Amino acid sequence: MATNPEQTTASPATGTEPAEVTLGEEAVGGLRGESAIGIGPLEDMAAELEAETTAEEAAPPVGVAPAPSAESIPPAPPAEAPPAIDPRIQQELDTLRQQSLRDREQLRRSESQALEQENRSAFQAAVTARQAELEDQEGITPERANAIAQREIGMAWRTYQAELAVSRAETQAEAKIRVAAHYAEQYKVPVVELMSYNTPTAMQKAAETMTAASKTEARLAALEAENIALKKSKVPAQNFMSGTGSGGTRGNSREAIRDRYVEGASLTPQEKAILYPDR
Repeated sequence: MATNPEQTTASPATGTEPAEVTLGEEAVGGLRGESAIGIGPLEDMAAELEAETTAEEAAPPVGVAPAPSAESIPPAPPAEAPPAIDPRIQQELDTLRQQSLRDREQLRRSESQALEQENRSAFQAAVTARQAELEDQEGITPERANAIAQREIGMAWRTYQAELAVSRAETQAEAKIRVAAHYAEQYKVPVVELMSYNTPTAMQKAAETMTAASKTEARLAALEAENIALKKSKVPAQNFMSGTGSGGTRGNSREAIRDRYVEGASLTPQEKAILYPDR
């Protein structure tokens, strides 16, 4: 009958308790952790990016010419921007990459299920071997030996899993930074905004959303500035001496014109017509 790695309760027995031994990785036999067979989508994509970078850096030069003298070196031509990738091609590449990640995730799940079954069998084999050793060397009953073996192998297994978890967390953190930096550069968004997402697909979708929102905000700001400029161009300049706009529009009442006239201001023909309508 299969036993559970977490089972640690020993059945009561008499006799001297054998000294517990500290079991290393070899003691767990064929037991393996999840990170021993595969990694997550973040690590997958980080590995791809690392491979691309390494290939670019390792590309051999095409022919090596003698170094020219300083006088013969022509001025460097202005740097040209790399040609823009057709949006349709970029979308197709992104779709293919996402499909590849989904396929790998499905394969990883299948491997994980197979590994779980393999670990159950390996655990039971390790317990059986340790039980036989205890019965041989300590002369205790099979029930007692089985309980002790389960406890010892279970402790070794949990320690091994904890060490693997720490190693995997470090690897995943490094991969997450690399993938976030990749999408931050591609979509021109802050890398820190992508660090809260845990898969490449989620990071890419978030980056696309941020880029679209940024473009919308920029467009709204441009429209607002254009609207303000248009309003300003339609407001006539005020002539503060006459109280009218540059287009001759009446800007003051008859009383205001009279007050300025009393103060000695010169009146325009329009203002005189307002002040003396009977003339």
